[in-house]
Amino acid sequence: MSKLQSLVSAALDYRITWCEHHRAEPYRCDWRVDPCLVIIYTPDNPYRLFVQNQGEIECVEARDGQALLVPAGTLHRFDAPSCDIRGINIQFNLFGSIDALSFYRVPTLATGADAHALKHSIEQLVAVIGRRSSFNPPDNEPTQKRLDIGAIAQERQLAFSLLSQLIGLSAILPLGRQRILLIQKLQPALHLIEQQLHTKLTIEQLAQECSLSTHRFSTVFKQTLGDSPHRFIIKRRLTQAMSLLANNC
Repeated sequence: MSKLQSLVSAALDYRITWCEHHRAEPYRCDWRVDPCLVIIYTPDNPYRLFVQNQGEIECVEARDGQALLVPAGTLHRFDAPSCDIRGINIQFNLFGSIDALSFYRVPTLATGADAHALKHSIEQLVAVIGRRSSFNPPDNEPTQKRLDIGAIAQERQLAFSLLSQLIGLSAILPLGRQRILLIQKLQPALHLIEQQLHTKLTIEQLAQECSLSTHRFSTVFKQTLGDSPHRFIIKRRLTQAMSLLANNC
């Protein structure tokens, strides 16, 4: 594994905010934008997705085991009759702030074997982690769960298997390919940040690692990662601190 692959592997993480199966009453939500990927599938009645893009509204309908996919940041709403609803809300992040799927054009509808594979992965995740929903919290859930490293490993394996499936049915964006090349260019600086996260690092140090001028480095960094180097480092420190706090609770 190359240095870049090792760096990205260590920086790739996920977060599941909703994951369950239930019987839903007729449902119609308002227009919304979610910070995560939404996958919905239903084995019986049709489930409609409306997506707004550049003033145009597209309607996509899933039925008979097909799956609807809504990438993070997409303005959308759902409309469905009473049906069995199954799905997941999941974020795949690089370095705490980059949507790992933002490099790709994720389809809004999966059919056939692709939909079946997504359904299988989601059902396996539900079986391992249980239901996660702010609307229908499970009854009698223990406040303190026993640490199960095997279950944690299984959950991570299933989550990243789902990511692999999603990438397999998506097309890489032209801009996504360019951003990947820029991440490769920034790899020495990103490696230094991860290795010395709590050390004071200057723009000059980071730029020198990448053989770039400070101005060019700052411009490329902001274009690629969405934040200035200083803000990126602060976010990485906060992410690490929150992870340590969660694991110690």
